[in-house]
Amino acid sequence: MAASSRTFHWADYLLFILMLAVSSAIGVFYACQARRKAITMDAHLTGDRKMTLIPVTFSICVSFMSAVFILGIPSEIYNNGGIYWLYAIGYIPVYIVSALVFVPMFTSLNLSSGYQYLERRFNGYIRVLGSATFTIEMVIYMGVVMYAPALALSQVTSFSTEMSILIMGVVCTFYTSIGGIKAVIWTDVFQMCIITAGLLALMIQGAMSVGGWQVVLDRVREGGKLPYFEWNPDPFVRHTFWTLSVGGFFTSLTVFAANQAVLQRYMSLPDTRQAKLSLLLNLPLAEIFLALVCLTGFVIYARFHNDDPLKNGSITKSDQIVPFYMMETLGFIPGLTGLFVASVFSAALSTVSSGINSLAVVTIVDFIKPALDKFRSGRTSARFIAVLSLATAISYGVITTGVAYLAGLLGATVLQIALSIFGMVGGPLLGLFVNGMFVPCVNAWGAAAGLVSSLSICMWLGVGGALHRAKNAVVASAINNTTVIAFSNTTINTTHTILQFINTNTSYVNQTSNSSTARYVGDMTTTLPPPMNVTDVATTTSLDAFLSKWYSLSYLHYATVALIVSVVVGFLVSACTGFNKKRYVDRETYYDVLRCCKSDTDKKYDLNSYGITDLSQTDRNGKKTELVNLRDSTTTSHESIHDGSHV
Repeated sequence: MAASSRTFHWADYLLFILMLAVSSAIGVFYACQARRKAITMDAHLTGDRKMTLIPVTFSICVSFMSAVFILGIPSEIYNNGGIYWLYAIGYIPVYIVSALVFVPMFTSLNLSSGYQYLERRFNGYIRVLGSATFTIEMVIYMGVVMYAPALALSQVTSFSTEMSILIMGVVCTFYTSIGGIKAVIWTDVFQMCIITAGLLALMIQGAMSVGGWQVVLDRVREGGKLPYFEWNPDPFVRHTFWTLSVGGFFTSLTVFAANQAVLQRYMSLPDTRQAKLSLLLNLPLAEIFLALVCLTGFVIYARFHNDDPLKNGSITKSDQIVPFYMMETLGFIPGLTGLFVASVFSAALSTVSSGINSLAVVTIVDFIKPALDKFRSGRTSARFIAVLSLATAISYGVITTGVAYLAGLLGATVLQIALSIFGMVGGPLLGLFVNGMFVPCVNAWGAAAGLVSSLSICMWLGVGGALHRAKNAVVASAINNTTVIAFSNTTINTTHTILQFINTNTSYVNQTSNSSTARYVGDMTTTLPPPMNVTDVATTTSLDAFLSKWYSLSYLHYATVALIVSVVVGFLVSACTGFNKKRYVDRETYYDVLRCCKSDTDKKYDLNSYGITDLSQTDRNGKKTELVNLRDSTTTSHESIHDGSHV
């Protein structure tokens, strides 16, 4: 890639360093404040459930407004047009459904980890399974969030990839581990201001540099980049109205209904009403920020509409278009470049800090504390748990930084897989919660089978699809550079033979363009596999066509597939294992959608294969008594009753 014509001014460095310093100072402030009080796990991980509405609202907004969002969406608009803006349609039902359906369930149960719900609904094994899946999801995603902006910015600024990753890792781990959830939320508020300022500076200055918004609109219209409605219902088309609205709905729902990083924000508020309101207020914020990044993509296209930096060699990857444009547009004004770099790093920091904090919660609440309570005599002190929480946050910061470096070593294929992680892994997690809340006859066996099967299928679609596209790219490149079309004393299907050769000898592709035809033919005739008969060719072609079709499924539908597979498999396996016959399910953990569970007590029921039976009994005084939740395997008789209102 050509070197950038602009460099960082001292004012740019100053703004960037100030952003990092303020983020760290917020963590120090809350750490000092905590030292004056008794240290408790609840204070460190949920803010004692006393956080206020506005900062939590902003924190939810920026938690997943990562650097991938800021760098990736303008690049998508620049390359493929404004159809991506239709993703905004999917935002509307996501926030409404999450606020009115999922939030009340989590907040009413007074949980610290969202995956505690899974134990209360199913059993402890499902809770561990869900928590482990989330941990893998977030570690991989956060590594990509750190690596992607570091890679892009290193190509157009003086920051190296390794230095960018290290800076983000150290600063983020520092303020997250010592300040807890309060530091994370208030730092998110500060970083949201930086992100907004950076996007506005880039967008407004960019529009002015090409002659104003009318010029931008004219060039975007001439280039066919304006938003449009593609009504094709085919889920294998990458972006249509249906994939962006329906697929986008389920993909976003994995974040707001099944991801601890967001669930923890709900639980930090004092009551359900405020938790609902924080999410509903996020709807206009999300639409505004999506509009900002889409408009930035239009402005970039207006600037480079007849001089594509990728084609002229100024950049080597399409995701470098935003930082390259930043240096070209803002580089002559001292401080503005630093402001935008600070906004990109702020976006990465807000996502990673949320992830580290949520991973610390899940690890402490779902793994460490239950183990300590089981194997240690006496109760574990709150201070000891708080110290473990700090150590866990530091550990995840180190692990995430390591994964970011690993992403750099493994290359683009891993990035392509990891960017679809919410659909591939978050989708099965969403299916687990949907089974618990909306399909009351699903038991623990069904829930586990649904999670594992949907996870396997989505990983096959995502990973296999990425590898398949990478192989096709290699094949296409090799064919473009290969001119061998004839062989002596043999009659062959040239295209098929060359494809077969490349598939089995991919290491030779790099030599193709530099080798002579004679040498290529000689090597090829000695390395070709045995000829295939017509039946084998037909079978292989059919299999390849089948795989190619499914591998072309839009990445936005991974979550849709996961949800369908999870619910169907969960129901079928539950049916084979007797549904919840003689198993007691806490009435507070599911919605009676079909109204088949209506009862005076409205608390706990025995769910069996013939329907849902109310086992509540009335004593001589007319008072309702209820069966205990049989998560405790020692309770085996219908005679075990109590008159409490909760488990």
